[in-house]
Amino acid sequence: MSDNTSHKDEEIDLSQLFTFIGDGIKGFVDFIKNLIFGLLNIFLACLLFLRKHIIKLMIVGGLGGAIGFLLDYIAEPQYEASMVVKPNYESGRQLYKNISFYDELIAQGNTKMLSEVFHISTEEAESLVSFEIQPVINENYLLSTYDEFLSSIDSTIALNFDYESYKDNFPEYSFSQHEIIVVSNSNNVFIKLEKDIVSNVVDNNYFKRLEESEKELLDRNQQYLESSLSEIDSLRSVYKDVLLLEAKKESVQGTSINMGGEKDSSNELKLFSEEQKVNKRLDDLSRSRILQSEILNIVSNFQSVGFEKNSAMDKSMIRFPLVIISLMLLVLIGIELNHYLIGLGKKK
Repeated sequence: MSDNTSHKDEEIDLSQLFTFIGDGIKGFVDFIKNLIFGLLNIFLACLLFLRKHIIKLMIVGGLGGAIGFLLDYIAEPQYEASMVVKPNYESGRQLYKNISFYDELIAQGNTKMLSEVFHISTEEAESLVSFEIQPVINENYLLSTYDEFLSSIDSTIALNFDYESYKDNFPEYSFSQHEIIVVSNSNNVFIKLEKDIVSNVVDNNYFKRLEESEKELLDRNQQYLESSLSEIDSLRSVYKDVLLLEAKKESVQGTSINMGGEKDSSNELKLFSEEQKVNKRLDDLSRSRILQSEILNIVSNFQSVGFEKNSAMDKSMIRFPLVIISLMLLVLIGIELNHYLIGLGKKK
């Protein structure tokens, strides 16, 4: 009797489990079906909306295109040129401030100040359209500075500071190289700006003192390394003399085992290794001297003649219709939504 009861209980439990699984599958299928139908309804509603207002949008787009074409026809051609620089001695921040200042002068229409800053004519200052600066992003440079940063902070803090956080908070002006982009209505003014862009950063007493201090440090390091090389050469000469004396003794006394000779040979190898290290440090020093020879190094100059901006998004004939159609769509959607809400109100 008890066996029959337990068997029935098992059948009830299994039937409930299968019912539960079936309901779950049915609910999931219904959810997917409703989602697909919902997306399809939205798509159809968009198509109906566009079909209803397509003529209005075409008229507005056509008018925008015509106005944009007229603006392009009237507007003066714009030319662009760029230069790449490498700031030293923490001068990157000042460079960014200067470029922002020049662009603000253009926005204010202060051509007199621009002509004074760059020593150009008022007409050439009026031709300037914009100044922009952006870092030349180098992942290897970021990784190397990240490693240096981790080694300079407490290990417990370093565990909570990942590379992505460091990258997001890395200042733009702290990158190694930067591209300065100038847009002008004149295609031959760029080369005249280069000298003053550099001098307005370089002519800073703080940066000059840093440069002098760094050069003095490089000079002292070079003197020390050259002195080390001289001492290595002197020691090598001494070891050679010792080896020659040992060789003469052996030739006079006959063949014998000379443990001192092996020691001298080992010392010779150590000297050779030290000499390689010193020479490498001298090479690095020479490279640093070249890279830090100026407060602001020019990696690539402005082109003597700028190139005309011809991208599609630079043309008013493309941008103007897109802006007007977008505004028109917002207005029409607002009107349709208002009608829909009024209809809901009447139903209530």
